[in-house]
Amino acid sequence: TRAFSQIGATLAQAQHALRSGGQFVFMKGHVPTDELQALPPGFQVTQMAAVSIPGLDAVRHVIVVRREESDMTGLPP
Repeated sequence: TRAFSQIGATLAQAQHALRSGGQFVFMKGHVPTDELQALPPGFQVTQMAAVSIPGLDAVRHVIVVRREESDMTGLPP
């Protein structure tokens, strides 16, 4: 996602669509330290990388957040 919402809010709204062990990929500007520290239980950052977008003179980061295997909250696998 990009420019949709904060990471925690996006996870809260879309977690029903993600099975255990699945991943969300976010694109952000600068590293959103406050958002990453406030991840809801059952989610963890597994990858983060600075990326360069051709023609764009701005900082961008791709952040991969994974749903932990044990966090099923009643959803099908």
